[in-house]
Amino acid sequence: DTLFIDDIGDGGCKENKFTRDIRLLKQGIVEEPHNGRYYFYLANSYFNTGKINEAIEAYKNLHKNFNILVKDPEELVKDIAAIAKGVIITSDHKVIIAQRSDSHEWDAPGGHIQDGEEANFAFWREVKEELGMEVEEVKFLDKTETTWKGVTKDSFYFFGRTSQPSDMLEGIIQLQWEVSDWFCGDYEEVVRKCKGNATQNLTNVLNMLQHQQ
Repeated sequence: DTLFIDDIGDGGCKENKFTRDIRLLKQGIVEEPHNGRYYFYLANSYFNTGKINEAIEAYKNLHKNFNILVKDPEELVKDIAAIAKGVIITSDHKVIIAQRSDSHEWDAPGGHIQDGEEANFAFWREVKEELGMEVEEVKFLDKTETTWKGVTKDSFYFFGRTSQPSDMLEGIIQLQWEVSDWFCGDYEEVVRKCKGNATQNLTNVLNMLQHQQ
């Protein structure tokens, strides 16, 4: 017996198709555990739905010498006790800040530096993760220490530049779950916006930025 998957092109989304294929292929493997084609297409279907670990496990069943070690990404990259924070400057010299989802304070975009990572790259990476933006230039401002919840960390501060003007940011900025909102304005507008509701990191960055002007 052979298992056939009929792609009827019914207008359903591809994710639903792959999910249906996975169910049928797993059923086929139960009936024919030595059919390599099932494992091959199962691995591809897992891959196409973003289930990389499951795809590797399926390939392992297909190729017994497939020696890829599967580990949780959290086990591979660890945060260190240091952060990289900053603001983004638009082409028309406006300043972009972010609002935290947890405390709703206005904050400087950025986050923890990962083991083996340079601080300037950590800032670039965090901005891309939090705001969906790739800053084109990263400039170091200063380094200090900050204490939060009793933990003191090295804090590296930067500003990044984007070639986009402030009136083109809608649709470009894509917020990650850690960020609930963003604001863009000139220096004085930003200071007024976050007055009384700014993290220490944002206060530090704005003070440093003022001395750069």
